[in-house]
Amino acid sequence: MSDGRVVVSVLFLKPIGGEHSAIRKFFEEEQVLEHASRTPGLLGSKLHSPVKGGELTMVTALWESEDAYRGWVEDPWRAENAVRGTEVFEAMEFAQGGGSLYEIVLSVRPGAELRD
Repeated sequence: MSDGRVVVSVLFLKPIGGEHSAIRKFFEEEQVLEHASRTPGLLGSKLHSPVKGGELTMVTALWESEDAYRGWVEDPWRAENAVRGTEVFEAMEFAQGGGSLYEIVLSVRPGAELRD
């Protein structure tokens, strides 16, 4: 059942050995985002690497609802993949699994009209 709120999931990954490129390679080879794209309710996902020597890689995804995100967190493929990923990164997850969820409370498009 959908709660009707669009949410953004944010997951931080700390590379083992400090190589963010290893996380990117893992995501490409395992087709993590492609697998996630088959989850009903996913609107889009991205893998972000730090520009200037940050510690963490970030994964973001836009979901139709918290329930849609929970469907991904509980996906058996994701669970198996997470085990394989422990050789490449440490995931900063909540105790119940998955990343942080954020509700979109304000959004603007390029060229938005200014109010007087």
